[in-house]
Amino acid sequence: MTNIKKNSVGVLILSYNGLKKLTTLISFLLEYKNDFKILVIDSSSNDGTIEYLKNKGINVVIIPKLDFNHGATREFGRQMLNTDIVVMLTQDILPLKNNFIENLVAPIVKGEAVATYGRQLPRMEAGMLESIPRLYNYPNKNIKKTFLDIDELGVFCFFFSDSFSAYLNSSLEKIGGFKATLTWEDYYTVARLLINGYNVEYVAEATVIHSHNYSLIQEFQRYFDAGYVRSQNRWLNKYISSAEKRGVGYLKYLVKTLYKGNKYLIPYAIIQSAVKWFAYRLGTISLSFPRFVNKLLSGQKYYWYSKYFSKKVIDL
Repeated sequence: MTNIKKNSVGVLILSYNGLKKLTTLISFLLEYKNDFKILVIDSSSNDGTIEYLKNKGINVVIIPKLDFNHGATREFGRQMLNTDIVVMLTQDILPLKNNFIENLVAPIVKGEAVATYGRQLPRMEAGMLESIPRLYNYPNKNIKKTFLDIDELGVFCFFFSDSFSAYLNSSLEKIGGFKATLTWEDYYTVARLLINGYNVEYVAEATVIHSHNYSLIQEFQRYFDAGYVRSQNRWLNKYISSAEKRGVGYLKYLVKTLYKGNKYLIPYAIIQSAVKWFAYRLGTISLSFPRFVNKLLSGQKYYWYSKYFSKKVIDL
């Protein structure tokens, strides 16, 4: 087991009305022998989450729901923790082993990477269309990523998930931390780290259960939001063109996997992929859309009239 005691480790959890699953995560964290500093930022839950956390002695900061932002809230939290390493978790992950954090931060402690993300497996009750993306994006072997891998890995080089991740805080400081954004704060933060010469790593030994069964409307909204943020971050075009090559590769994998035993799902899978593609493409031209239209198409309704709303094109 990696000795992480020489590094201070902070665990940041973002929560909102997720008491049922959050209790399992907190129980895992409280059983740890390592002295982690835990901070929960809660977006004004009304399901007993706040009371539960306070009863457990967890430091919880309550913010108005409309003040939540995927990038800015994480930046606020990591600065509050002020630890050598910050672990990012969402309220709905289910750890499989008590050493899931030690495994996650091991490459950072060893000086092999400045950011890591772990393996996310589908829920037991997940169907094929929920499970396959997890198996495709989270393989059972470690992957080291550097700036030199961009040509080979393409857009996957920047793939990362703050549902279960860790960062060396000093490296985040050097790139200006997390930026306020509609979504995909992890993707663009890691892109900036790689472009600045840092290494990141996918750690297959660090494993949690985390997946969602999204409807077609939810998929549309998620990929619209992704396209909007990509249109803002045009600087990424200097290093990579589009995400469509990765998308085509996934569609081939999806159809091939379904063909082996779930052929009846192939038509829906193709429709689902078409919805994602169309939503993403629509998002990439949506900077000029009226704000109320973007709000209608987006999955992040609170963002469009929040203090973090921006239509500006972002530079490094």
